[in-house]
Amino acid sequence: MVRQLLNCDNSLSQEVLKLKNVHSGEVKIAAFHSATLLWLPEIIDKFKEGCPNVRVKVRQSGDKDIVRMIVNGEVDLAIISQNALGPEISFLPLYKTPLVGVTPKEYQPLNGTSITMEDFKANDLIAPYEGYDTEILPYLIHCGLNVEPIYRIEDDDTIFAYVEKGYGLSVMPLMTVHCSHREVKTWELATNPMRTIGLVTAYSDYISPAAALFRQHILYYMTQKNLINL
Repeated sequence: MVRQLLNCDNSLSQEVLKLKNVHSGEVKIAAFHSATLLWLPEIIDKFKEGCPNVRVKVRQSGDKDIVRMIVNGEVDLAIISQNALGPEISFLPLYKTPLVGVTPKEYQPLNGTSITMEDFKANDLIAPYEGYDTEILPYLIHCGLNVEPIYRIEDDDTIFAYVEKGYGLSVMPLMTVHCSHREVKTWELATNPMRTIGLVTAYSDYISPAAALFRQHILYYMTQKNLINL
């Protein structure tokens, strides 16, 4: 599917030549925090080299709000977790990252090697705020842990800060750990759950040339960085 998307439009150079003469227009993309921080800046910079007259609007938000933007046609594209989507939304899976246990630096799991539900039962739980959490609490509930988080926090870095201070444990996608400078430790979860991240094109039958080209840039970036692992 990725290869088909890379080849189905006109060549990248031809599209760039067309868009260099565009004096207005925009591409609107929504993404969660770590994708906005780790991936989009380089994609936008490369896109702007060929299409300096096209404005790129970024909307960083939680998964549930991103779904709302897709359904309402507020964005052209979205980078989002598959778990947030219903079957009615077409999703192109690109990248999977493990969910990991996040603990204070000095913490040792009860079994010595990985975080289990017993660790969460013995400690307070720090979880993303509702709307930002489409995987973590469902995963814990699926594993039989029915615990109300003591802390529900919207910002990833604040979650890491609270863990660093010893307020509790958390579960986060490994990708988000790469965005934080906090002194925390990550551990495998006993069941090795994964988060699948991919691309949604809102109203793909009516996508603008600029949005189609930006989608191509996303796929080229993911390919060149060896991030496509599905």
